[in-house]
Formats: sequence, structure tokens, C-alpha cells
Amino acid sequence: MIQLDDKNTYKDYLINKYENNRNCASLVEDVLKNTSQYELYVRNQLTNFQNWSLDYDIERKTGKLHLNDSTLAFSKILDTASYSDSRMVIEAPFLKKNLSLNKSSKVYDVCLGTGATTIGLKRLGINHIISNDIDDEMIKIAKKHALEEDVSLIIDKYDWREMGDTSMGNADAILCLGNSLTYIMRPHEHERIINLFYGMLNEGGKLAIDIRNYTELLRGNFQNKGTGPYKEMESISIDPILVHTDMAVLRYGLKDGSVEKTDLLLYPFKDGEIECWMRNSGFKDIKIYGDYKEKFDSKTVDFYTIIGTKT
Repeated sequence: MIQLDDKNTYKDYLINKYENNRNCASLVEDVLKNTSQYELYVRNQLTNFQNWSLDYDIERKTGKLHLNDSTLAFSKILDTASYSDSRMVIEAPFLKKNLSLNKSSKVYDVCLGTGATTIGLKRLGINHIISNDIDDEMIKIAKKHALEEDVSLIIDKYDWREMGDTSMGNADAILCLGNSLTYIMRPHEHERIINLFYGMLNEGGKLAIDIRNYTELLRGNFQNKGTGPYKEMESISIDPILVHTDMAVLRYGLKDGSVEKTDLLLYPFKDGEIECWMRNSGFKDIKIYGDYKEKFDSKTVDFYTIIGTKT
């Protein structure tokens, strides 16, 4: 998940909101004290857009946001949705082919999650992989899966925005998959991260980023058929709670109700944004795949994978 940015942003908003109340200071402190770390991150993102009405809109349209301090619930939902043989038997061969991977390739999986991408590639004999995640619950589940598969994991814990110095050194491939870049809300940070990835690659190395079909989401056509990395759709629910040109809120849950629902604040990438940032960073031969296929209907795909080469 995402580390918290500056708490003062939301605090300043609260001071503005309660400035006419004589108990303003105590009201602000009470709100902050009872606000989870993830909710503070969300509120800061909202106020960073300097659009106070958007904060109101989310509360009005959703009732109460499910912004859990612990990521335990979401890690269980994500594991159910994305850690499956049905994903690995499609994704791993796709990556091996389109990233030109072999047994000597050095791979950096910058968003391990619960382990599907790293473990899927290890099944194919791609063993020189370093993985990265900052969420302890995700790492715990990934380690459990690795033990079951009898493979070892090497795990870094870097914030994506500070990955210029890693234990990998120069990599032959960098994987930013599972719709992970979307958790960073500011476009200038997306571009900076892609620049960092470019610098971490060997000449001829490749970067793979995947994202939801946000173009259709922004048009009101949410795609969630299970044809991308989220395969087990009979077990999970994903519902758009709010869709805005600069952010979307999706509510994740298990259909059996065994864990608390979780709302995620996401940046909805626009057509061509990631490709533009990749070109600006120096990537060439940029290719786009829909649900792991070279030929696709952009109106019906769940996920896009964008691959560029450092030259």
C-alpha cells in the first residue's frame, strides 16, 4: 500500500471547516485522533486537489468510506482475487516471452503483493528475482505461498518513489503489475517513478506496467470480467463507489462476507498517459496488450499491460 504523506494538509482543511466553532482546536484533534493512517492518506489526497466539494461528494455518495488502518482485509481479498493458477499459467509465459526472459535474467518485481507474479516466473525457471513490497500483510502471505511452492523469495521494502538505490542493481526487467502504480495519486510522481525505473534497467532492459481499463471506467463502463490478473471473480466483489477524472474509489470485498469491505482510492490513468511518460523517460518500442493479448477490443478488456524497452 501507500505510505502516508503530509498530515498537515487534512489538518489545515479541518481548521478551515471548523474555524467558526469555538471548540475548533479540540474538534480538529478529535477527528485526527480517530482517523486511520490510510484514511489520512485519502483525505490528504482529496485536499491536495483543493476541491473541498469532492470530499463532500464522496461522503454523500458512499455513506461511510471503508478506509481500514490495517491492510489485513484487503490483503485477503487481493490474495483470493489474484493468487491463482489460472493467473500464473497465463501471466508468467506472457512475461517470459514479451520481456525476453531466460534463466540468467535479472528481474525486479517492484510490487510483490501476495506473490503471484514472482512465484509464477519462478515456476518457469526465472529464479534471479528480487521482489519489493512495503505492506507486511502482503509479504506474510507471499512468504506462505513461496513455502508451499518450495521457492525462496528475496524481498526489499522500498517506497516506489525512493527506489533509485536497490539491492538489485541494474535489472533486465522491471515489473510493476497488479494495478499497483495507480495507488500513487500525483501524475508528476508517476513520471518520476518511471524515470527511476528507466535508470535501474540495463540497456535493452524492459519495463512492464499494467493498469485497469480506466478509459472505460471513466466512461461509466466498469470492466471486471476476470480476464486480467484478477481471476477469481466468483469469490470477490469490486464496485465503483465514486468515479472522478482525477480519482476513483473502488470498494473491494469477499462475497461470503468473511472480511470487512475495503475502499481504495486510485488514480484513473488517461489514454496515452503512461506511454507518454515512458517515451519522455527514454523508452522505445512501447507496446500495449489487452488482457495479455496483442489484438484486443479496447472497450471490453479488463487490464492493459504496457511494455517499453530501454535503448
